[in-house]
Amino acid sequence: MVKTLSLKNPQEFTDTLASLGYSASAFSKYIGISKGTLSAYVQGKRKASPVTAKKIADGLNLKVVDIFSL
Repeated sequence: MVKTLSLKNPQEFTDTLASLGYSASAFSKYIGISKGTLSAYVQGKRKASPVTAKKIADGLNLKVVDIFSL
């Protein structure tokens, strides 16, 4: 079974996006996932796969462990 990951701090994640000049929509397009999927991660309705967590972290120039609970 593939392990899934939750955002450690959704508000901090949203603040990071804003500080980098991204809307959720623009960031999701940039990393290649749907806005709805990104929103579900932020709201805690879904957990990210390791591959998607890496896309998100790479898009922010962070490590997966910086923003996701393992």
